[in-house]
Amino acid sequence: MSNDYLQNPVLKQVFKTLGIPVPSPELLVRADKGTDYNELSSKVAAISSTSEQSEWFKLLQSVMSKRVQLEYYANEMDIMILDATAASAIDDIEKTYSFGNANIKKIKKNGKILVLASGAAGLSSEGKVVSKSLDGFVKSLAKEMGGKGVTVNLLRLPELATLKSPESIWPLIHFFISSRSAFITGQVLDATVQPQGADFSDNLNLAGKWAVVTGAARGIGADTAKALAAEGAKVIVLDVAPAAESLQQVADEIGGVALPVDITSTEAEEAVRQVLKDNNASLDILVNNAGIIRDKTLAKMTPDQWRAVLNVNLKSVIRFTDALLTDGLADNAAIIGLSSIAGIAGNMGQTNYAASKAGLIAYLREVTAANASRGITANAIAPGFIETPMTENLPFFVKEGGRRLSALKQGGLPTDIAQAVAFLSGPGGKYLSGQVLRVCGGSFLGA
Repeated sequence: MSNDYLQNPVLKQVFKTLGIPVPSPELLVRADKGTDYNELSSKVAAISSTSEQSEWFKLLQSVMSKRVQLEYYANEMDIMILDATAASAIDDIEKTYSFGNANIKKIKKNGKILVLASGAAGLSSEGKVVSKSLDGFVKSLAKEMGGKGVTVNLLRLPELATLKSPESIWPLIHFFISSRSAFITGQVLDATVQPQGADFSDNLNLAGKWAVVTGAARGIGADTAKALAAEGAKVIVLDVAPAAESLQQVADEIGGVALPVDITSTEAEEAVRQVLKDNNASLDILVNNAGIIRDKTLAKMTPDQWRAVLNVNLKSVIRFTDALLTDGLADNAAIIGLSSIAGIAGNMGQTNYAASKAGLIAYLREVTAANASRGITANAIAPGFIETPMTENLPFFVKEGGRRLSALKQGGLPTDIAQAVAFLSGPGGKYLSGQVLRVCGGSFLGA
């Protein structure tokens, strides 16, 4: 539950009654853990395309007509999809503007807008310009719509011929038009990987999979473990020995396995391998969540503070992941690392933390390149301001800045990160690798 006072309905009413002019961010609607893929059956959606001959347009109409209510002249809609995959000239994307201009006021609070572009390598020079111009369109529209809790994102899609089946695209599209992505807006992702092993059902997409979540005793790590378990995964939760009691509580709640070991020790990968061996299993999902902060300006930072952060947040992640890549991780596995917008934009007093999180992004891209032949995907999640026990102790005005400096005018919750991890771990995430998914509410930092 958010500690944001502006999300408190009683206080909001008091401010309104007293005529106090304060921002009133729309309370985000979030999916429950384990929500199935049929949740959108009551939602009204409209799809527009720059070309009615677009093959993607035809496919999406077919796939979505089974799962949402497609209506093109509705007075209100929950979902708007703008297909620009066939746009090859600047003038082509005017149809995107025209449909949006005529219908944008029909989008309900907490609605979803998804723009699609071509990620084809064979685009003409003008086609590449068109595709890139949509980045600015989406990021600006996200800021315009954030006050209503509406999210706006862009996906660059692969060649249709690379799809395992038309249905295999659904979990990718579903995530960005559902309440699972409530705190993700203004993002541009290249969903151009040719997925291997991307089978899916309409529920429990991780059934039979084994996962490891580090730093799982509380906060984002605990929520992530619960989200993966809700999708059917068997989860090994790992954290330091002093957190053993709360770690075991998480494991008991989800039917997982608790490993109270320090991620900076080689005992961590050895303990994981032993659990896998005992269960005749391989690791399908690796979530590197464990991390620490030791904030000081560079002039005041001690060598120990620098080394501790780089050791936990980066060096141990590389060692742990490399070890399991050599022995433990299955082909077609998903690796997810928790970075930060500080690693993208930097942050006052966090040279050590930002360096570690920027390095993590680069490392995961190297993993992507080196392991593509095995079907292994590696992606980073960059959270913005998330309401956790750690951020609760920040000074009031620091928290306020973190909350309001975004398109959605509020902080995120651990479940927002957990849902993103579950997505990247499943069949929809198989279209992405070497990407950074910002779960930041459209933060202006590093935008």
